Amino acid sequence: MRGPRGPFPDNSVLPERAQLLSDALGPGPAGWAVELGALMAARVTSEIPELAVDVVADEVAKGCEAVALGALSLVALDDDVSFAQMPEVLAGPMEVVDPAARVWRPRSFV
Repeated sequence: MRGPRGPFPDNSVLPERAQLLSDALGPGPAGWAVELGALMAARVTSEIPELAVDVVADEVAKGCEAVALGALSLVALDDDVSFAQMPEVLAGPMEVVDPAARVWRPRSFV
C-alpha cells in the first residue's frame, strides 16, 4: 500500500488500518505498532502452542496487531479504540471456543 507519506511495510496483517495510522502519524510509528503486534503474537503462540495452528494463528496475529495499532492511535490521536472498532481482537479467542458448548478450552498449566 502507498499513502501520502510513502509505502507501508508489507508484513502488516491489517494493512488498511496500518496505512491509516501511517497516514496520520508517519510510517515509523505505524511500523513500530505492526512490529509490536507481530512480537506479541509470536509470544502468545510460543507460550500457548495450541494457538499456533492455521487460522487461529492468523487471527491471533490480527488481534495483536489491532491492539498495538489501537493503543498507538489512542495515545497519539485520542481515537476510539473500542472492541467495536477492533473486531480482530476477539476473533482469535472465538476460534478456540467450542461452538457447540460455547465454553473456553483453557490450556492446562499444571
